[in-house]
Amino acid sequence: MEKINTGVGEGRLSTFVASGSFGSQIFGYRATLLTTQFQWNVVCQCSSQREFTAYKAMFRKIIESAGQ
Repeated sequence: MEKINTGVGEGRLSTFVASGSFGSQIFGYRATLLTTQFQWNVVCQCSSQREFTAYKAMFRKIIESAGQ
């Protein structure tokens, strides 16, 4: 887990691998962003490790730009 700065303030970002349907796996980012009034839980996921590697930078940019 790592700290990140976003448009709404500080957040936490981590990668995950989860079980998908029919024995597949899901790869992605899970982020929690806190404001004074709200908590945002953001999930960006792909159905393969190859796709996640390709989209990792884009997912991170989307998460970091939240609230801007």
